Amino acid sequence: PLADDVDLERIADATEGYTGADLAALCKEAAMIALREAGKPTKVTMRHFMKALEVVKPSVSKEDLERYKRIAEEFKRMLA
Repeated sequence: PLADDVDLERIADATEGYTGADLAALCKEAAMIALREAGKPTKVTMRHFMKALEVVKPSVSKEDLERYKRIAEEFKRMLA
């Protein structure tokens, strides 16, 4: 479970370039950090997510994002 201080919008802003699998890994890492600290299942706080962001990095580079944007624009032009 998430603690009340978890700001999902802040996490979303911090995870540009993260795939769905990257986000799942981020959540799992945050939960593992919380578990290691408490020694038992506990709520995951924003601090745990911030620590997890230091470990789990995005798998999509800025260059990949730009390439995907160009492809999307090309498809839009083709469909117009």
